[in-house]
Amino acid sequence: CTPAKIGHGGALMALAESVGSSLSFLNIDTEKQDVRGLEIKGNHLKAATGIITARATLLHKGRTTHVCEIKIRNQNGDLVNVSQMTNIIIDKH
Repeated sequence: CTPAKIGHGGALMALAESVGSSLSFLNIDTEKQDVRGLEIKGNHLKAATGIITARATLLHKGRTTHVCEIKIRNQNGDLVNVSQMTNIIIDKH
């Protein structure tokens, strides 16, 4: 939290990246593939206070890239951040 007792924007983006990466990880063959983040962008829409939740949705699931949308909401269900993340899917060596 910031000194004003609201969620720090950087922490919200770290949460969005964690959730987006996890979604991609759940959609690959983990024995043969791995996930790396290419890009993340986000908009802070409202002060994040109280308990927050994040949910990611795949917008694109390709062979080599995934595009995820991540929505972070407060305990009242208000949207406080919406982010979009692009992940690359790489082969393990």
